Amino acid sequence: DRDVTGVQTCALPIFIAVMRMRTDGRIRWWLVPLMWVWVTAHGMWPVGLSIAGVGALGIVLDTRSREVTRRMVVFVGLLVVAAAATPVGIKAYEAVLAVSSRRGYISEWAPTDFMSPDNALLAACIVGVLVVGLRRPTRMSWTETLLLVLGLGWALYCSRGVPVAAVILVPHLARVLQQGMRTRRNHASERWVVGVLAVAASALLAVTASSQSGAPFQSGSWETTALDAMPSGTVVLNEPS
Repeated sequence: DRDVTGVQTCALPIFIAVMRMRTDGRIRWWLVPLMWVWVTAHGMWPVGLSIAGVGALGIVLDTRSREVTRRMVVFVGLLVVAAAATPVGIKAYEAVLAVSSRRGYISEWAPTDFMSPDNALLAACIVGVLVVGLRRPTRMSWTETLLLVLGLGWALYCSRGVPVAAVILVPHLARVLQQGMRTRRNHASERWVVGVLAVAASALLAVTASSQSGAPFQSGSWETTALDAMPSGTVVLNEPS
């Protein structure tokens, strides 16, 4: 939906920027105003802060440089300040705690249901990439490893964190698959493989979307229990926000 798309749209450029920072060592200072905009536009802004913070820690561990450490501390500090410099002020952080305290009343903030095939597959892929990456002769960097752990953490935290985990997983999965190929010269076969996978993914998406389009809305169990406990004839006011 639009909510999930918005989270992925903001999380993906931050993730890409962090990975490029690790490669060339240049701080992407434009992430500071982006964080400010995200705080004013969507409540999932802690996702961006977590990606940038964990990525910065990984870069520090990879470089072991005092200069890089100093710059990363300044960078993350500016992100933290930017989140509190909006018209909402420090209440932006208070709102995060308030939402966490009401997780039981909001279905999308509930713990992730790993009995569903898509969530189970995502978690298995993250764990698989971690295991394969750590066992290969060329081990994953601290940045890659910590970001993968972060993705797994978001997936475990709530169902809303699953798209965040997907954003983090896809580049790592592509890297592991690329390194596992015996030859990289046969570009024609690679195109065929990518084409077949794209068609298969599109078909799976079409089937999934069609099967869920007519499904009734699932409300939280607390809501059903509360409504059932009301006396017959009770008037309920439902005002959309």
